[in-house]
Amino acid sequence: MIKEEIYTFIDQLIEQLKKEKIIPENRKLPKPTVEIPPAHISADGSCNIVSIISQEIDKPAVEIMEITNKIIPSLITPSSPFVKVEFMPPVFLNFSLAPERVYQELKTILGQGKNYGKTNLGKREKILFEFVSANPTGPLHVGHGRGAAIGDSLARIFSFLGWEVKREYYINDIGNQIENLGKTVKLRIKEFIFKKKLTPEEEEWLNNAAYRGEYIKDIIEMATKIARQERAGVLTPADIEKKPESYFSKIAMEENLEDIKKDLEDFSIKFDIWSTESDLYQKKKVEETISQLKEKGYAYEKDNALWFKSTLGNDEKDRVLIRADGRPTYLAGDLAYHRDKLERKFDRLINLWGADHHGYIARMKTGIKALGYKPEQLQIILYQLVSLIREGQPVAMSTRAGEFVTLRQLLDEVGKDACRYFFLTRSPEAQLQFDLDLAKKQSPENPVYYIQYAHTRAVSIFRQAEKEGINYQLLTINYQLLKEKSELDLIKKLSFFPDILVTCAENLSPHNLAVYLLELANLFHRYYEKYRVISEDRNLTLARLSLVEAVRTIIRTGLDLIGVSAPEKM
Repeated sequence: MIKEEIYTFIDQLIEQLKKEKIIPENRKLPKPTVEIPPAHISADGSCNIVSIISQEIDKPAVEIMEITNKIIPSLITPSSPFVKVEFMPPVFLNFSLAPERVYQELKTILGQGKNYGKTNLGKREKILFEFVSANPTGPLHVGHGRGAAIGDSLARIFSFLGWEVKREYYINDIGNQIENLGKTVKLRIKEFIFKKKLTPEEEEWLNNAAYRGEYIKDIIEMATKIARQERAGVLTPADIEKKPESYFSKIAMEENLEDIKKDLEDFSIKFDIWSTESDLYQKKKVEETISQLKEKGYAYEKDNALWFKSTLGNDEKDRVLIRADGRPTYLAGDLAYHRDKLERKFDRLINLWGADHHGYIARMKTGIKALGYKPEQLQIILYQLVSLIREGQPVAMSTRAGEFVTLRQLLDEVGKDACRYFFLTRSPEAQLQFDLDLAKKQSPENPVYYIQYAHTRAVSIFRQAEKEGINYQLLTINYQLLKEKSELDLIKKLSFFPDILVTCAENLSPHNLAVYLLELANLFHRYYEKYRVISEDRNLTLARLSLVEAVRTIIRTGLDLIGVSAPEKM
């Protein structure tokens, strides 16, 4: 990978600086960052090592520059991947690739095809991604959709880079929310189906605690249908009163889960594992976890409740595990759940949570440590919710009032590909505005259309070549014929594909790949509009076809890694 070659060069530079006593022999420097510089910078890679050295040995960057400028020429040999390495004020070293290194990478891309960029970086380490995990009390909304797109795309990337990946959906199927769901459905059937007048107490409860929204009507119909089928007769108000609220909770949850699974399937997401909170209690996992916390001195009793010593970590206060009335809190279940995950021999747990769960991280990491595991085995990605824009105006949403846009509505309106790509255009911690009008446009203004059209354009070029009887064979290609700056820029951009994937894994954000694909598509469209790929010069045609094939390969692979299709016709 290009970045690794830059890091190797930096290591050699540091070693030489140590030999010349500029850097103390035993000094270990922080790892520098290597980035692709902006388009206006005439270089292929940029590193901040000068800034790091300057800070570490307390000397001005200009002085470090003078020293490194004397050493760098000795490190650039005929076999070096770089033709030029130069200092750019204030603190950067810029790297320019040698032409032969560029052509070599093009050949590698063509040789490896869809496997280009695939590595064993993860060394088959087992990772469990847990995301979405929405309570089965209603449909998935657009916020869940963003978490789903991020989680699934990361899982694909980690798998591509050599990790053993599983995806899990955790169903909170017990507790107050589930009880409220059952009561909501029961009262709505009584009110809507049998037209019975509710008591003042029931009315008050519905106004303050009940679930709302259009989807409740569907659940009411399903619950009534099942109840009637089971009784093989007419359901009466008396029957309704006899049925426990848990009966209606079960029906509503099952119905909601079926809809959730269908929405996720249409969103190109498949979970390997579906686990439930109730299963943890049935298998005594929560009891075992509480006992272990007590044994290790992480739990204590106060005010008739059992408390977790979360302040032993970075939490602001201790938290209740078992309430005074004997009911476990969500924290007790969550600690048992994460203990169960680690007992299943996963090396790393990566959870995606909404940004409002920020305060939950410290107590969970403390819990992981209390249970005998390393806190760093748990990684949390917090993602901001999504605001929708239509005709330049925000779309009103209120979860409390049941007025939210569901993932299904978004899928039906803009399609799966636009949904997934738009959700990934910014890093998880950044707020996201989803422009519905832009997402539906079939024009270059729409980024996902623009990228897919680049793939379609590449495919069409090969269809044309086939019509003209051009025999495209890799072994007969003279890559050195690709001399135009835009051609070399394209190859260099393609060469950084593996590095982009590693960056996604390191930063736990697939937005780097989404942005990269848009930049690659832009370079390819500009190249296509300026130069003819198929011409009378057969050798040049074959060389340019090789470049087009490489572009097609990387775009197709990249789109697949973010769950977006790569159409051959549009």
